[in-house]
Amino acid sequence: MNLTLILWLMLFVILAVAALRRPAWGVALYMLTFFLAPPYWWWGSAVAHIRWNLFASLVMFGSLILAGAFSERDLGTRRVSNRFITLVLLIAANATLVHFLLAPSLAISSVTYILLLKMMVLFVSMLYSIRSETDLKIIIVAIVLGAAYMGYEVTFNDRGRVSGGRLEGVGTASASTSNDLACLMVTCIAFIGPLFLFGQRRDKAIAVMSGPLILNVLLLCNSRGAFLGLIILGIVYLAAAPSSIRPQVYKIAALGLLAGWLLLGDPRILERFATTFNDAEERDRSAASRVEFWQAGLMMISEHPLGAGGGGFKDVYGERYIHRVTGVGAARSVHQGYINEACEWGIQGLALRLALFASGLLLAWRTSRHAIQTNQLFISIVSLSIVAGLCGLFIQSLFGNFLNNEWGLWLIALAIGCHRLLDRGDLLVPAQEVAF
Repeated sequence: MNLTLILWLMLFVILAVAALRRPAWGVALYMLTFFLAPPYWWWGSAVAHIRWNLFASLVMFGSLILAGAFSERDLGTRRVSNRFITLVLLIAANATLVHFLLAPSLAISSVTYILLLKMMVLFVSMLYSIRSETDLKIIIVAIVLGAAYMGYEVTFNDRGRVSGGRLEGVGTASASTSNDLACLMVTCIAFIGPLFLFGQRRDKAIAVMSGPLILNVLLLCNSRGAFLGLIILGIVYLAAAPSSIRPQVYKIAALGLLAGWLLLGDPRILERFATTFNDAEERDRSAASRVEFWQAGLMMISEHPLGAGGGGFKDVYGERYIHRVTGVGAARSVHQGYINEACEWGIQGLALRLALFASGLLLAWRTSRHAIQTNQLFISIVSLSIVAGLCGLFIQSLFGNFLNNEWGLWLIALAIGCHRLLDRGDLLVPAQEVAF
């Protein structure tokens, strides 16, 4: 057993014990098993057969029960939480009906269906874990450090491989391809700002260390959708920042541009950028293929408007409809999150998913504005990061099946958590326990 694995196991135990006192550490434990899942790293083969993610989820949920975190004293926050939980239950109920009544293959559909149910439980657990500003910071730091570790392995240990000018062979169970990994990195990098602007010295150090590592992974993935999502994230960040903190936000943007310029000194990245933006013929072929897949997906929706279950397009009907459009049969992804959601769970499933994200976006926007008025600057900038992250996710989902990935639900859970802290300080944690 190597030293890295021993350290990972020690950290797993420490976080599991800490979760018994503060549920937010249970979320940090889950993030440990998400970003540093042993099966996906060179040091974890000896314990790769153990379901660490499941154990972390059980610890996280159990810690909430022990802490009585599911009870909310404030009527307003309870109503907000209940509205989102209702939407989540409706999404799960719709998926259940489509899976059992409309899916042509339960075996194929069950993979996506069970994952959807797991993510909904994770969402509820995560939002109730945020009972103080300290909890919020613990979760954000866990996300940033998890992404930074991936960046460390890629940058300094040359993990992964470059295939077709893109980073492959590095990721997680939910982000196993370069496109998915790039989408995840865009979401994670949104939280560098809050740590750097309003964190303690330790938080600022984490932000300065993590930002370039995460950005490097994103650049190496060479995903056009992620680049566009990152640009949109930055624009939203700059345009939506309240005037009172806009100078600080400009500093973050300047540092990000500097880090990007320095990283582009790597000739391998410059070569990939040149391929991305200069090879017009390749871009045209790629764009044409995507449009054809979208047409095939829309054709499937017109004939199966209520959905066909998990993998309904890629693994069941997609080849048939792609053949109708192109004349060539191929089992491929539809490469569009909104169309894919409707193909799998129906138009009603897409409507519920969009209602959840739109509600989260609106809540985060309002929270950001209100927190400025009450001088809760950390909560304000975290909420702004959530707004920017969701906008980036919406844009990226136009070019890939990212709408149903779990980090979108992380953003919504964090948005609800920020709202629960407005004007209330620490909801359930005594003041003496706030230090992080």
